[in-house]
Amino acid sequence: MFNTQEKKFVILIGVVFLVFVLIGGLIIFPQYSKIKKTNNEITALRQELETKYERAKQYHKSQTNLATAKNLTDTVKARFLKKGEEIKLITILENKADSLGLQQKLNLSSNYTKLSNNLSSIGLEIVIVGDYKKVLEYLEFLQKNTFYLSLNNLTITKSTPPSLITDKTKPQTAPASLTAFNLTTAVYVQE
Repeated sequence: MFNTQEKKFVILIGVVFLVFVLIGGLIIFPQYSKIKKTNNEITALRQELETKYERAKQYHKSQTNLATAKNLTDTVKARFLKKGEEIKLITILENKADSLGLQQKLNLSSNYTKLSNNLSSIGLEIVIVGDYKKVLEYLEFLQKNTFYLSLNNLTITKSTPPSLITDKTKPQTAPASLTAFNLTTAVYVQE
């Protein structure tokens, strides 16, 4: 069937094929498996590092937000009226009304409404009589005031002399048209 030359050639091809299979099976396949395993480890490590990086970014962002919140908290606490310092607010409001030439009547309630552990509100009724532009200036001052006031009710009426507050020692020249603002507010008081 085959001559010896052909047999040798077929055997040589078989041996070469077997050598290639052995090389592939004993050298290349284990290396391929190691490379695939290393690739999977690198991918898992990359994902873990990305997760840690995102957490670190969130941590730094949280620290920045916390610092901002602490500053804001200090600002907010400074704007609450301390219990027992109500006269300070009354003095500020009276001085502003006097500087604008307005007549003012203040009625501070003695009843505190508890809002939380250390925060209450107290009612304050303000009646202002004077020139419309000056009254608006006063309202703007209230809005920008250093204490938190919550406006509950505002009534605007046209007023005519005689004035709300009569003081014979101060000569007063009444404007032709006076405006009266009646404000009902709540002042936040920190205990």
